[in-house]
Amino acid sequence: MRAWLELARITNLPSALTNVLMAYYLAHGSWVEWLPLMLLLVASATLYTSGMILNDWADANRDRQRRPDRPIPAGKVTQAQALRAVIGLQVVGLFAAIGSGCFPLVSSEWSFHPLPALTCLILISAIWAYDVWFKQCGFAPWLMGACRGWNVLLGAATVPTDVADANGWLFPHVVWIVAAAVAAYAAGVTWLARSESETDEARSGNVWIEQSIGLVSFVCAFILLFGVFFWSTPVAGEVTGTPRNNYLILLAVIAFVVLRRVVGAIVRSEPAATFLAIVTSLRSMMTIDAALVWGAAHGNAGPPLVILGLLFVSLFAGHWSKPT
Repeated sequence: MRAWLELARITNLPSALTNVLMAYYLAHGSWVEWLPLMLLLVASATLYTSGMILNDWADANRDRQRRPDRPIPAGKVTQAQALRAVIGLQVVGLFAAIGSGCFPLVSSEWSFHPLPALTCLILISAIWAYDVWFKQCGFAPWLMGACRGWNVLLGAATVPTDVADANGWLFPHVVWIVAAAVAAYAAGVTWLARSESETDEARSGNVWIEQSIGLVSFVCAFILLFGVFFWSTPVAGEVTGTPRNNYLILLAVIAFVVLRRVVGAIVRSEPAATFLAIVTSLRSMMTIDAALVWGAAHGNAGPPLVILGLLFVSLFAGHWSKPT
């Protein structure tokens, strides 16, 4: 069991769930409709886990040389078992997404909303594209960011069509902006992780460039996050005054912590500093989700505390798996 938890990088899973909780709250204004939300969380969890396992399945030959302690090269999990798990998890995720679109949110009549299933299929395609076909390409970190962005969109996919059309296209404007921010943020994390995996011979030539691109990605993400409540309105209502100011202050603190670690990794150019920047940025993603929900909830502390609770779950899960 521990080998599977390590293979799935279970410590990072709560960050995918908080993305969904955040997006659902921005698009619906509450978590009252709990059953569709639960199904979206199941879809996100299974797809995220499948992506982590597929990553190691695709990298098995490379890991035998560079990371022989990973579960597949160490012989704890076979490649065939890993692939079966990937397919099974993605089938479960697709059915959960389909199910989330079968519940009426604005009337008592049964209806089917195809957007969750469509979003899920796009996310599955992006996962395979990144893990199997394009991971070594120069644009791969942006593709990884797209996976995270589509995970955010999955969280808002059950929004009623009339609400989405009144506030954007398919999804409310606020969700599009946040999804773009999360995509840029995740791309930044991936650039850092990519530099961490470089061999000693390649480090001098590539690390500085990759980490600098990562820094730019983080800056772009924070620009979008700082502007989101000025440029768009959550379904629950406009965020102004004290709630917006509190959000901006908290986001400024998060940005300082993350960017300080990233700049430190660039300046020191050491694997330990890079690893610390990666862990800090992954943990901070959940606090960003909490900050967004805090703002959208107009200062209500309950919803963001739920998300922060998942941060502690992530820290606890770190005893069984590494984040990278």
